[in-house]
Amino acid sequence: MKVSILFSNENLMALAKPSGMHSVRGKDATNSSLEDWIIQEFPEQKDLPEAGLLHRLDQQTSGIILAAKTPLAHAKWKGLLQEGKNIRKIYWALVAKAPSEVGFSFYFQSRYRSSKKISVEVKGDKDDRGQCKIKVLEKTPKVSLLEVEILGPGRRHQIRAGLSHLGHPILGDELYGGPPAPFFGLHSHALEFAIKEMDQKRIDCPPPETWPSTLQKIFNP
Repeated sequence: MKVSILFSNENLMALAKPSGMHSVRGKDATNSSLEDWIIQEFPEQKDLPEAGLLHRLDQQTSGIILAAKTPLAHAKWKGLLQEGKNIRKIYWALVAKAPSEVGFSFYFQSRYRSSKKISVEVKGDKDDRGQCKIKVLEKTPKVSLLEVEILGPGRRHQIRAGLSHLGHPILGDELYGGPPAPFFGLHSHALEFAIKEMDQKRIDCPPPETWPSTLQKIFNP
């Protein structure tokens, strides 16, 4: 699987993870991971936690992941991402029908240890709350493209479970009731930084080539 470097400076690098690749190394060493790729390409990263990765994407989700290059940068940027205040996390999602909602605020919890699925509630503990803002970018007869911004730190499967709860599961996301598709319709598209020492204020990542060609006017205006 091909990994691309989208941005790099003395402290950070932004990588484009392909769909199908794990973010971090699992128990099964035969499965490829971005962590393994980083160590192979940059052996000096092996002593950092998870080779410097600062956050994760689901295996099927493609797009931007940040990795730190030093222990000091790892501690600093890990904290910034967990705060969720000065870094905008913007995703693109493909669904069959565009939602009327402009966002959601739900509570996300693991169901039980053996389940991969996350449960969604309309009430709950503040530590379980996940918020998103939704904007419809494009509609076609068979697919709609959404821009979904995670507000705050984010929760596991927040976009996938949240859109499914609204009745608009992501195409290809069969775990949450999405229609079968030859692609997985969730992509980490952009990060925007409101941080003084970060000279690059926005990093974009092109969507996978497997996504519908009918949306190319959005992808390549």
